[in-house]
Amino acid sequence: MTMSGFDTMDHLQWRLSPLEQLRHTLTEANLARHWGDEPFQVLDVAGGDGVTAVRLAAQGHEVTVLDPAGAMLNTTIQAAEAHGVADRLHVVQAGAQDAPEVFGEREFDLVLCHNLLHYAESTDEREQIL
Repeated sequence: MTMSGFDTMDHLQWRLSPLEQLRHTLTEANLARHWGDEPFQVLDVAGGDGVTAVRLAAQGHEVTVLDPAGAMLNTTIQAAEAHGVADRLHVVQAGAQDAPEVFGEREFDLVLCHNLLHYAESTDEREQIL
């Protein structure tokens, strides 16, 4: 498996620390073990600036970023356009707790929330998010 998004994401990588770059690479490698040749429908909850989303879209997946911060979503859109994946990357401005209302019965193959759960202040809050 090659990480097709990795080599082409240079301008996204500059702002990541080496530890964050490693985290993204490991996340992709772990995910790659579970999907086949078909693209996945991915929801990136609290996807922020879109680093993960753009990388996954570059690999052919359809990615929706859910985040309450409009400025972050603008960065996501710009990165998607710069990397030619804007047709596979969608943004929704809302918080994680709004996902059931926003998406209704829509299903995703994969839901990422790794940029969110560690900010929850309690176990109860993490459970509500999930």
